[in-house]
Amino acid sequence: MRGVLRPHHVAFSVSNIEQTENWYAKVFGWSVIKKFENSDFKMSLVGSLDDFNIELFQSKKESKPLPRYRNEVMSDVAVIGTKHLCLEVTSLEEITSDLLGKDVRLVSDPDEAFYGGRFAFIRDPDGNLIELCELEK
Repeated sequence: MRGVLRPHHVAFSVSNIEQTENWYAKVFGWSVIKKFENSDFKMSLVGSLDDFNIELFQSKKESKPLPRYRNEVMSDVAVIGTKHLCLEVTSLEEITSDLLGKDVRLVSDPDEAFYGGRFAFIRDPDGNLIELCELEK
């Protein structure tokens, strides 16, 4: 394949874009890079993690919350589609301690990952799932 492929962003739909931008700023220290708005929706690009970002969408029409059956990590595995964003961390213990100090609740206790290392899950204000993984060294 010609050219370079590398991740740029993942996109999440949210109910309140400003609230979610503030959450990512508070929790991870990320800032808004760009904003866009038209008559149908608002968008913002939030980041930056070595040029990897999160694109947020807020519909100006009626939004639907994440369905209940998608709220459980293991039951959602049976539903086709994107599951979560995974962020690699250098110390799972340190970051989970920092997050708990910012009133971020762990969705799962730290556990061993099948691919090596350990992981835990959190959710953003709209329930979008974020995995934190510490890889084996």
